[in-house]
Amino acid sequence: MIAALSLTPRSRWWLCCFLLGSALTTAVSSYTYSYPIAHEIKAKHTQCITSRLQRGDFATWKVFVVDVKNDGRRSAAVQIEGPIANDKIGALDEQGNRQWDNAKLVDAAGMDMLKRKTNTMGAALQQSINNWPQFVQTNSKHFQESGIIHQAFHIDWTFSGESEDAIAARADFSRQKERSREEERQRRQRENKYSGNESVENEVYDETNRIEQIIPEYIEPFEWTKHIKAAGWYRLCVQAEDSISAELDIRSSAELGGVNGDTGHVFTWEEKQEMDEEQNYKNLEDEKMREELEEMLKGQVGDYDLQTTRRLMSEVNHVVSQIQKLQGEMKDRMKVHSGDARRNQKKIAKSGMIETVLYLTITLFQLWTIRRWLLSSNVLGR
Repeated sequence: MIAALSLTPRSRWWLCCFLLGSALTTAVSSYTYSYPIAHEIKAKHTQCITSRLQRGDFATWKVFVVDVKNDGRRSAAVQIEGPIANDKIGALDEQGNRQWDNAKLVDAAGMDMLKRKTNTMGAALQQSINNWPQFVQTNSKHFQESGIIHQAFHIDWTFSGESEDAIAARADFSRQKERSREEERQRRQRENKYSGNESVENEVYDETNRIEQIIPEYIEPFEWTKHIKAAGWYRLCVQAEDSISAELDIRSSAELGGVNGDTGHVFTWEEKQEMDEEQNYKNLEDEKMREELEEMLKGQVGDYDLQTTRRLMSEVNHVVSQIQKLQGEMKDRMKVHSGDARRNQKKIAKSGMIETVLYLTITLFQLWTIRRWLLSSNVLGR
């Protein structure tokens, strides 16, 4: 009877193998890596995306230029601004339908708009967006009171990763980057930044019109996070100097579960899914696994065994998430390096063609000079 209620070392070993294998299989098979949308932006053109945010939310704006056409610079002008439109546009009613045309709205300029039917929510947004430049100009000295975001950056990734590649060649890249991230994490913890307990009234809004120049050291996306004071629609705009391919995204803490204390930015979709998976493991919400365990063990597992297994499953899930994160970073590097390699190939081909033409020109000129000298000389005739 005692043997039936306890596990032998061999049984424990098989139990751990089964649970860890099931956890790894579930984590890998259920993990859906979200690929950001790449926008193709022509030279001298602008691409914008919008998102509806509420007061008290944290929002992270993300930009990453992954490729550039015609041997141009991998750079872009970035504009982050809002609220460009009232949060009533697109609000959900009791039935869960979005509303935008059945009530008086207040546009960005603070003026009442007459009730007018619009065919789409985009048309209602556009009505407020058209008033945004005038609104910014009128309230240029009242950004803090109104919670207005009007931030401009010029980001240049052209030379990003050069020191990164040199460090990697000396097999020291990973350690140095982790050290840098650890120092940044400790600095943020000392400043207690974005802990989730801040008052939105204490958030500082820049009232200047300067453009911040940024040259990233590493090949990674640029992210900027702000505590939202005024509810409404916010947008991220990218203006291309050359034809580029750029990834744009706006993440909300209300949707993704908060702010990552290590990075100071809103959790990514991958981090959100990792937290959900870990919570599922802790609560044993996977009914299929529970049924398999009950059928296999039939009461032979105690609480101690389950706690140990849950901890191991959580560790496996964390390792899988880290692998996915590293794969994402390598994917970004491969995108950039593939573009650089393609441009370098074109430059080499162009340089080789010029050198070949120059060599043929010099050779023909030498032959012509020698022939002319021989024809004009009578030395050979003697």
